[in-house]
Amino acid sequence: MAKDLMAVYGTRSGQEEELNKLLESASKPTDGADMGGMLMVVGAGSACVYTTAWSAVQQPDDILTANNLGVALKDMGELSQALQVLKYAESLKPNAALIQGNLGWVYWEAGELSQAATQFRKALNIAPDMVSANLGMGLSLNCQGKKAEAEEYLRKALKERHSTMGIMAYRQNVQTGKPGQDARYRLAGRD
Repeated sequence: MAKDLMAVYGTRSGQEEELNKLLESASKPTDGADMGGMLMVVGAGSACVYTTAWSAVQQPDDILTANNLGVALKDMGELSQALQVLKYAESLKPNAALIQGNLGWVYWEAGELSQAATQFRKALNIAPDMVSANLGMGLSLNCQGKKAEAEEYLRKALKERHSTMGIMAYRQNVQTGKPGQDARYRLAGRD
């Protein structure tokens, strides 16, 4: 799958040659995933997927690379592929709160509240203070009309940290009563 992602996203990035030159200088197999993180921050999603997939080809059993690739795919709206990659990461390390939480966000974006809540709950069982999992659980419960229970998780998530993305997700949830973005982000074959 990682090689296929490289083929697609290398072309989409329009910078495949430049990215390959950067990757040639890599000192370790996971350098592409590290580069991918920086590329995502600057809004170069296709380049991020390309370089992170490169690391996945180099070291397919690296949990953090698999997690980062799944998150990059989620951010690009490729929810089915994100789910597949994050499930693979989960198979490598089932008790990683980060992976469980990111699976929750994929399901959230797909509008699958029950499955999202299940994943956020798994993450919170491992890491009770995980901000993103508390936020996701709170938003999921809010969508289900469980306002009091949702408030508990939302307060915990935002207690000591200001989360711009969390505030935006909460406002969208309050305005629409729904999770996720729109239909183009739904998991294939799951609606």
